Amino acid sequence: MARQKIIGGMMIGAVAGVVLTLKNRETRRYLIRALKHPAETVNQLHIGYQRCSDRLSQGLATTANICQQLEQMINRLDHDE
Repeated sequence: MARQKIIGGMMIGAVAGVVLTLKNRETRRYLIRALKHPAETVNQLHIGYQRCSDRLSQGLATTANICQQLEQMINRLDHDE
């Protein structure tokens, strides 16, 4: 019973969110365009995902490099003492 109420509440919340979001004219135009051209929309989503993934990979590589440099510095300090 409780599970059904949670799922029902989530569905009502999702519908309310869509209704509120669609009050914006630009959002409605975007949605209509996306529904008329689904292949183009999927392609744009893929490109956006790829860009985000590339940026994340670059950021992680930079972070790993910084961590490695810090580790080397700490090891040098420990060795000097």
